[in-house]
Amino acid sequence: MNYAPSILELLAKSPDLTEVLFTSGTLPMRRDRSGMTPAGDAPFSDQDVRDTLTALIAHSKTIAPKARNGVFSFGIPQRGRFRVGFMMQRGSFVASILKIPFEVPHLADQMADPAEAAALQEKFLAYRGGLLLITGATPMAANLFAFALLSAYNASLQRTMCLIEHGLTFLLRHQRSFVLQIEIGTDVETGNEALHAALNLNPDLIYVRDITMPGELDPLLRAVEAHVFTVATCPVLDAATLMARAREVLPAHNVLGLWQLDYTENEKLRVVIS
Repeated sequence: MNYAPSILELLAKSPDLTEVLFTSGTLPMRRDRSGMTPAGDAPFSDQDVRDTLTALIAHSKTIAPKARNGVFSFGIPQRGRFRVGFMMQRGSFVASILKIPFEVPHLADQMADPAEAAALQEKFLAYRGGLLLITGATPMAANLFAFALLSAYNASLQRTMCLIEHGLTFLLRHQRSFVLQIEIGTDVETGNEALHAALNLNPDLIYVRDITMPGELDPLLRAVEAHVFTVATCPVLDAATLMARAREVLPAHNVLGLWQLDYTENEKLRVVIS
């Protein structure tokens, strides 16, 4: 049975950054910052999972119907924007669908202190080279934070920007900056290929979403050496590991710092810079 309509309806009524996970043999689960709760009263069968995932993939123009793994995003009027990740494990699919905002939230709306948001944005817009790492909170929170900064850069500066992601989170329209967005798995096969293509276009800024292994920082060295302002989100890596690796592969003056995010009690962000 296809449960995609009921899952999308549930997410449409939920706050932003609510996720539903499903696989065969267990109940679908709803997850938000308060924890996980069942999102249904009957376990999904393998066919339920396949039918639901097939219906979700139908919303995407970037994922083949018979793909065994992937990430894609789509929007539905009156319901919201959604990001889906899925993979095959031992012959069955596991999938996650996350509700995200339709538009990039302004930095001041994400943070507990509007003055801190303004100061961070001013600092970000002043950078002309080097590597900035963003981590902490959750992967989506780190990327919403990064996209708020990228949107401000796009609106404020006449530059060339190149954004590299597995599955585009948002489409940034050209404003004062010229925006290029490369989707790994659709436009190119690998992150290295994406970075090589980006550098051929001489960008002023490169953004790479979700570095998951310390060694993945190494290819970014080429961008930093080319005097490109390089921003990477690394939400699942330890801060000390990140900084040690960055300082190992880059001259000290090219490591702009680590911006580590955390939630306050009212579920707003605060940032620790190191």
